[in-house]
Amino acid sequence: MVTPAAQSPTNQARRFHHGPGTLLSPPPFAPRLSVMKNGSFLARLGYALNGVRIAFRREKSFRTQCVLALLAIGVAILTRPSLIWWAVLALCIAIVFAAELFNAAIEYLIDRLHPEIHEEIKFAKDAAASAVLLASLGTGCVGMLMIVDWYLRTQ
Repeated sequence: MVTPAAQSPTNQARRFHHGPGTLLSPPPFAPRLSVMKNGSFLARLGYALNGVRIAFRREKSFRTQCVLALLAIGVAILTRPSLIWWAVLALCIAIVFAAELFNAAIEYLIDRLHPEIHEEIKFAKDAAASAVLLASLGTGCVGMLMIVDWYLRTQ
């Protein structure tokens, strides 16, 4: 039975409920999480844009993907595809960027929590990198099909 003192807002803020009948102390990062999670839309948007900025600064592969996205947009401007091709291209670029950001987040988290070398950690990092590779290859195929479509339209 939980006492009324344990139900007070002060005690609820200090404890996390982890299943029936168990109360544990919050991790040291809990106050920051509650501020981030319950912030305004603009604050949360700022956190998200900060994540993109950090990835851009720290990840060479993210910067490379940015250059390739600009190149793809340049080719699309020159070939003047239909709106559906623009939509597919934008979706592909967004998927590659999202995969890069997930990959970076997984790597940052793993490196922080388990800095020593371990075979399972290598597998996790390799799987995340493979997701980026597959998204990039799929985007490359879409780009090639867009160019083929342009070529067939101009013949």
